[in-house]
Amino acid sequence: MAHLALAATIPDGQLEAFDVYLGNSNASEADRITAVSAWLQGLVDQELWNMARRSAVEAVSDPTV
Repeated sequence: MAHLALAATIPDGQLEAFDVYLGNSNASEADRITAVSAWLQGLVDQELWNMARRSAVEAVSDPTV
């Protein structure tokens, strides 16, 4: 499995606000970063699933032809 590291800079206040927006109330910066990273991973996973599903649907021939 490939590992890709991305870096993002988020000011502390915005990181705390984003953590709250995600429905969390993490007290430490490390926990906030973990929560945001998990949320981003979820977005990537969902998009990969959508891409695979779209490819599968497009690969199926039309049975009505």
